[in-house]
Amino acid sequence: MRLSMSDIAIEIDERLEHTAFRLGDRIRQIRVASGMTQSELGARVGLSSDRVQKYENGIRKPKADLIKRFADALEVSPLALLEPTPSSPINAMYVLFALEDFFGMKVAKNGPDICLKVGSTEGIYPYMLEWLREKLKYQIEMESASTKEERKEIEKAYSFWKWQYPHNLPGEAQERRKVLEDQFLEIEKELEALSESNR
Repeated sequence: MRLSMSDIAIEIDERLEHTAFRLGDRIRQIRVASGMTQSELGARVGLSSDRVQKYENGIRKPKADLIKRFADALEVSPLALLEPTPSSPINAMYVLFALEDFFGMKVAKNGPDICLKVGSTEGIYPYMLEWLREKLKYQIEMESASTKEERKEIEKAYSFWKWQYPHNLPGEAQERRKVLEDQFLEIEKELEALSESNR
C-alpha cells in the first residue's frame, strides 16, 4: 500500500510536532536523571519553571541558542537534545542510541565486525527483515551485473526503494514476517551459492 499525498502531509506535520515533543522529552529525562527540578533548570537558563515545563511538554520549541543553554545547564552535548540525524559519526551514534531505547536494538561483536541486532519480538523486526531482504537482493544483483550501466541501474533501483519507503504500512506484520523470513532464507542461499561460484 503506497502512501497518499495526504498521508505524507500528515506524516510531515506529525514529525514537526514530534520534534518539539522529543526535544522537550529529552530535556525532561536528562533533568530528572540529574536530580534537578524545573525551577532549578529554569534558574540556570534564565527561565521560569512554567516556561521550562512548556518546553518539556513540546508546547514551545527552543531556538538554537536556548538549546545550547539547556545543554550547558544539564552538562550534556546539545546533540543529546536534538532529534537524531545521521549526518556525522557523532549524530549517527545518537540515532543508534535512539534505536536501542525505542526498539531494543543491541550492539554486538561478530568476529572483527560490530553489528546491530534486533530480536524477533521487537516491533521493528518485520521492517528490518524487509530491508535485509532488499539489501541481499541488491547484493546478488550487483554480483551478477556485468556492465557499469547495469550496476548503476541496480544502485538506482535500491536507492529508490529506500527513498520511497515505506512501501507497505504495518498491519499484517506477523503474516508479512513469515513471508519475509522465507524469502530471506531463499535469498541468503542464493547469495552463498553465488559467492561460492565466484571463488
